Amino acid sequence: DFTRFTLVTSIEIGDDCFGSVQTFKIEGLERLKSVKIGNNSFTQVKDSDAWDDSKAKNQSKSFHILDCDSLEWIHIGMFSFSDFAGEFELKNLKSLKSIQIGTYGCNSRNFYWSSFVIRGIDMILTIL
Repeated sequence: DFTRFTLVTSIEIGDDCFGSVQTFKIEGLERLKSVKIGNNSFTQVKDSDAWDDSKAKNQSKSFHILDCDSLEWIHIGMFSFSDFAGEFELKNLKSLKSIQIGTYGCNSRNFYWSSFVIRGIDMILTIL
């Protein structure tokens, strides 16, 4: 939960980080402009593993970015959040212009079993 970091303008997380996290949440960060997450992060199902649907269907894992008025772009690398099968929620991100999840043309398996909820976002120019 990044909510307590009220002055942050950018969040960048590398590859292979935070494998045991159950919930990813950013809410109300007024100054946040960008979120970048590398490959194989926030998952226990890695790209090098044999894909197993039963491991990737963890509905207790959820992803939320809410009420961040200055957030312009989100980039999530391949296989990150691949075992997150709970809710995927983007809500009230007034300045969001670009979302990139995985790599176009590759089987990145991000949020493989998740349901997507996107609300209150009017300015998206790019979705990959």
